Amino acid sequence: MVLEQAPVEAPAESPVDPLVPASPVLPWVVSGQDEVALAAQAARLAGVVGEADPVGVARALAGERSGLPRRAGGWGADGEALLAGLG
Repeated sequence: MVLEQAPVEAPAESPVDPLVPASPVLPWVVSGQDEVALAAQAARLAGVVGEADPVGVARALAGERSGLPRRAGGWGADGEALLAGLG
């Protein structure tokens, strides 16, 4: 009988997250009760541009937003472009 240690496997590459697009263009989506609430949501996002990771913000907005009656979205590769799309 011959016993051997299993070969060491190379670490797998990090798994692809299906919620994070491979493209540099991201969606930022917001929802609110009315247009005033949508504008307020966009203003809150403007306060975090430059501080927050655009991919993380896109993921949180897409996965955790409420299903309120009014919706808006912006597309872009960075926070400035994303806010311009919401404006």
